[in-house]
Amino acid sequence: MEDRTRPAFVGAAMGPILNAHSQSIWQSHTPRELQGRVFSIRRLIAWTILPVSTAAGGTLAGLFDPGYVLAALGVTYALFSAAQFFNPYLLRVEDKAGVDASAVRHRLRSSCSIGERS
Repeated sequence: MEDRTRPAFVGAAMGPILNAHSQSIWQSHTPRELQGRVFSIRRLIAWTILPVSTAAGGTLAGLFDPGYVLAALGVTYALFSAAQFFNPYLLRVEDKAGVDASAVRHRLRSSCSIGERS
C-alpha cells in the first residue's frame, strides 16, 4: 500500500465504527413510533450532502492546489471535532434522563414565550 493511501484507508475504515456509535445513540433517544421518520430524514440529508460536497470539493480543487484544499478541509474537520469536546449537550448525549429533562425545560420555555406573545 502506498504511503498516500494509508490515511484514506484508515479514514474509510473508521466510518462504520463511528456510524455504529452514532446510530445506537439515535436509536436509544428516538421513540419507536418516530424512528422511521427520523432515520429517513437523516438518510435524506446524508445522501443529499454527498453530491453537493463532491461538487464543492472538486470546484475548490480546480481553483486551488488540491493538496492545500485537502489539508484545509482536514484542519477544519479536526477543529470542529475538537470543539465538540466543549459542547455541553454533546457531552451528556448518553445521559437519557439529562437529555429528557433538558427537552422538558426547552418545551416549558417555548410554551411560556408563546403564551407571552398572545
